[in-house]
Amino acid sequence: MAAPDEPDRTLADLPGSRTPPNVRDSLEFSVSQGLRYYEYPVLVVDDEPENLQAFLLNFRDSFTVHTAESGPEALRMLAEREYAVLLSDQRMPGMSGVELLERTVDSYPDLVRVVVTGYTDNESLIQAINQGRIYHYVTKPWNHQELGVTLRRAIERYAMAAHNRQLIADLRRSKQDIERKLKQANRELQRANERWRKLAVSDGLTGLYNHRYFQERWRREVQRARRYHETLSLMIIDVDNFKNFNDTMGHPQGDVLLKELSTLLTRSVREVDLVARYGGEEFVIVLPKTPRMDAVVLAQRVRSFVAQHPFRHRDVQPGGRLTISVGVSAFPDDGGDASEVIIAADKALYRAKHAGRDRVMAAVGVTEEGGAGSAQDEELDFIVEEDGQARLAALSATDLPVAAGIDTLRLKVMQEEKQAALIVKAGASARGASVPTAQAEEMLSPEDEPSLEFEIEVTD
Repeated sequence: MAAPDEPDRTLADLPGSRTPPNVRDSLEFSVSQGLRYYEYPVLVVDDEPENLQAFLLNFRDSFTVHTAESGPEALRMLAEREYAVLLSDQRMPGMSGVELLERTVDSYPDLVRVVVTGYTDNESLIQAINQGRIYHYVTKPWNHQELGVTLRRAIERYAMAAHNRQLIADLRRSKQDIERKLKQANRELQRANERWRKLAVSDGLTGLYNHRYFQERWRREVQRARRYHETLSLMIIDVDNFKNFNDTMGHPQGDVLLKELSTLLTRSVREVDLVARYGGEEFVIVLPKTPRMDAVVLAQRVRSFVAQHPFRHRDVQPGGRLTISVGVSAFPDDGGDASEVIIAADKALYRAKHAGRDRVMAAVGVTEEGGAGSAQDEELDFIVEEDGQARLAALSATDLPVAAGIDTLRLKVMQEEKQAALIVKAGASARGASVPTAQAEEMLSPEDEPSLEFEIEVTD
């Protein structure tokens, strides 16, 4: 009797074999990989004990063989442990080999099924093989070499299927891991984009929105208010005597103060309101759906809140406290577009500064000081002509030009139906360019400033 695991002959070499054409390559591959066949149990079913004994004698040294004498016994054994190959005799009482093998298809789809039969013209056998429910059949009397090769091919098929399942599971895990990493990367990218977006629209010192974002947002808010016929208010805030604080305590402490003030402003308004740094020590607050007088009330509350806050080093400021001045305007009452409303608020801020600071003034000239009092201040429009170029300017020292470097500065003030023209010659100071016309003749007379030359005309 030849050894059952003889490597130099395969089922493909035997006459009449039904082994698939790639068996030889499969065998060479599996042997090169060192496949241990005995690690894959084989369940053999036959109702004749002598046949089972013959199978054990021929193959127990090469395979792990378990036996059963009937189909029901085989089903019980399959339920108790995993088998790689089920080899069954066809002719058995109660349950034929094909019936047994077919009953295992759904419950054990990876099981490799082989039938042993003395009749190859059995219709059910042929149909089962053609439909792929049975891997192979062996004819009686079986040749131990052919049967040994068949068992090896069956185990290789099972091992290959298990290997493929493992690969699929690994690929699925890899896919899930890649998807998880991609999601994590996307989240990190979104957070990075959000940080960059915030950096692009944020002020580096205070963390508030910057001037650029304010201008873009303000234009959108005005467009929205116009579309829905809503009111929209604006506050421009300036820190009083901030230069004194910087000169006394130094710019680092000034930065600390501005950051603390930014926090106070943010806490003083609604979540729907927008707080931004306008530039230097100036801030703006946009108040959607807010009438002007409601904005004045809120501005007065903010002014009082700031004045009472215990800022560090506030004692170096006049009066021993930090104060702000606020100008308030509204759309559409104080301007037909975004720029006009800003100019109106800037003019109101200018009047608040020149009325004594630490106060709120609306574009219509209503002043709130410490929660009481009001005064009517006429609104002025300045037309600045610098070396022949004219422009509209807000009544603010930050918007009016310094005349020292200008050959000729012509400042026209439109007040009701009267027009006053102020001409400043070369060498004039900024003071001559920022004084209201009503006081220009008295305050800027040649007697007070002999180095300046003024020419004032008043026409009806």
